[in-house]
Parts: sequence; C-alpha cells; structure tokens
Amino acid sequence: MESIGVKLTDARTLKGVSAEQAARDTHISRRYIESLEAEDFEQFPAAAYLLGFLRSYSAYLGLDPDELVALYHNTKLQEQPAPIGELLDRRPSSGNVRLVFLILLAIAVVGGVVALFVTGVIVIPDLPRRESSVDSGTAVSFLLEEQFVERRFAQGSSVAVAVDGQQLIFTFLAIEDRVMIQSEAGLVQLSAGEERLLDLTGGGTADIRLAVRQIYLDDDPPAVVARIDRVVSGAAATRAPEATVPETEPFAGGASLEPSRVREASIVTSLSGMAAEFAVAVEAQGLTIVRYQLGSQDPVEEVLQAGGMVSFITDSLARLWVSNAGNVRIQVGDTPLEIGGAGEVAAVALRRAVSSEGTRVEMLPLY
Repeated sequence: MESIGVKLTDARTLKGVSAEQAARDTHISRRYIESLEAEDFEQFPAAAYLLGFLRSYSAYLGLDPDELVALYHNTKLQEQPAPIGELLDRRPSSGNVRLVFLILLAIAVVGGVVALFVTGVIVIPDLPRRESSVDSGTAVSFLLEEQFVERRFAQGSSVAVAVDGQQLIFTFLAIEDRVMIQSEAGLVQLSAGEERLLDLTGGGTADIRLAVRQIYLDDDPPAVVARIDRVVSGAAATRAPEATVPETEPFAGGASLEPSRVREASIVTSLSGMAAEFAVAVEAQGLTIVRYQLGSQDPVEEVLQAGGMVSFITDSLARLWVSNAGNVRIQVGDTPLEIGGAGEVAAVALRRAVSSEGTRVEMLPLY
C-alpha cells in the first residue's frame, strides 16, 4: 500500500509546485508540509492540527482528503501492538456475572418505583411556581451581560438578557429562509439583513435590537449570525449607518469582510492626534493557532504554545483569526481586547478610522 508521504510527494511533483509554493498557496507552514511528506507526525502539536493540515494539503493537491485521513488512522493502528494476553484469555470473568446481576436488580427496583407512582401510593405534591417571563425549563445557551454581542447561534438556542435584575429569554425557534424568534414580545420572523426592536418586558419600550446578519441552512442544526444590542432608554430607534471598507479577497480560513455585511463597528481605543499606525500584540496562554493579514498582504499563520506571542503594526486594516479566543491576550496599543471565550473560534477586523471626533481603532466582525 502506498504511504501517505509518497502519495503527497508524488501529487505535488505532478502538480509541478515546490514545497515553498505549496506553503504560500495553502497558508500552511512549510515545516508542516515537509513533515507530512516525511510522515514525521511528531512535529505536530496535536492530532487535530495534523488532521486539519492533512485534509487541506491533500485537497490542494487534488487527492481525496477522506482517503488520506483513513490511511493515517490505519497506519497508527498498525503501529500499536495487539494485546496478545487479552486475545488468549477466553475464560469467563466473574465480574461479568456480577454486572449482569446488578443490572437486573436495578431494573427490578426502577419497575417497583414506577408501579408505586402508577397506583398512587407515592404522590408528588404541587409546589408553588415562581413567575417567570419564560418557561422555567428553558435552557439558556447564552447570557448577554455586555452592551452588545454578535455571534453565531444554532437553532434552538435561547438567549437570556439581564434587564433590571431579571433574565428575559428569547429563543431562535426555527431557522429556515426566515428566522423565527419566540419571546414575550411574541413570535417574530426576520430574514437575513433585517432587524427588529423587541420589548421583552412588555413595558411598551424596546429592550433589545435584534439583527439577523447571515443564515446558514447547511449547518446541522441550521445556524444564524445575529447581533443583539441593548437599547438605551429614551434613545430613538434608528438604524446605524453601515460602515464601509475597501473590497478585499476572502481572508484565510473562509472569513471575509464585505461592505454589505459590516455594520456598527465597535470602538476599541482612541489614538492620539492623527496617529497613522496602531500596534497589536497577541500572547497565547495555551496552544492556539493565530492568523493575521495586514491590508492586501499574504496572511501569516503561527501555531503558538503558552507564552508565545505575535505582534504587528498597521496603518489601515488588519484581519485577525484565533482558533481558541479564550487562550489569548490581545492588546491594541495600550488597550486590552477580548474577542471571545474559551473554545470559541473568533475572527475580527481592526481598522484605523478618522472622523470629526478624532482618530480611533474600530473592531468589525468577520464571517
């Protein structure tokens, strides 16, 4: 059977590209490409990175990624010695007999308790229910405590908004061509690009503004990128102007920044006078993949261990992608920046903006 390294090397040779060119095209470090072709899998920080790079590289070479991944798993299985002692020991275990007895005993006990409930011997008294704006059984997927959030929500996700000491909940009930949102404000349906003010308290004034950015019907379950803003009391319910940025190619990893999708940039920090540049530093607290792209330059990718750092200076627009947002500390100038929690993949754009109010750095979402 042809090995992984031979398949990759032959396919690259047939494609007529060097390892260095392949690294530029795939945004995978040349070191990892050479490790894949040499089957030096110990060079990868974890199996997840190895399999991700293997899929990306094999697809780039025109090979079947699933076939290469299966070949890798078969190779690892062949490297593990068979447990001969377990294969030869065919005697029945007394532990198995005890396990079967305990299972039968548990079934008998459960059946007896159910019978007591059915016959009315055991009765659960009705307990007073605390009034709530939603069913107490609703599982909260996300608690909004900040001024706003923009992120992906799966169908069935429930969001709790803290208002005057209460947790008011609404649910992404169904995600199809339109998104159905259920709350105390009633059933609301929104298409991609639409937004609505919601009165969750029933007090006659809006509590939040909900905007649907993008709908992903191919996800399982379907998902939606939505922005949730707290409404400032007494403020007019007007739509903020759309921010515009130069048209660019998609960012590595699938994230793209399109003028039609970008709205309501968040101010990260103010710059002194007419400062032409701003600095960004990313320090890893654990194993993390970081990609960044300055303007139209080629993206740069780094795999950082705990304590590792990348930093850059730009005078316009920087795109930043982090595999685990809870694993990094980000500093923009002298200002710390949080872009997500533990386990979250985060992608943002940072840009320098000049207005009558001065020069500042703004953060915009990347999809």
